Amino acid sequence: MFGISDYPACEVKIYDRWGQRVFRSVGYNEPWDGGRLPTATYYYHIILNTREGGGGAPYTGSVTIVR
Repeated sequence: MFGISDYPACEVKIYDRWGQRVFRSVGYNEPWDGGRLPTATYYYHIILNTREGGGGAPYTGSVTIVR
């Protein structure tokens, strides 16, 4: 996500189609590349969390890994 580094307290979660969390990062120090996951569609939930403590509306969507 472009500009995510501007939100050092952001929270990124990635889920599989069954709702099992496969990735979580607070601060997004380690970007998600999907490297160990099989071909499938995954769903992301990103809260930017400003320094003032507000999170705002989450960004949600899907990404498909094709190998």
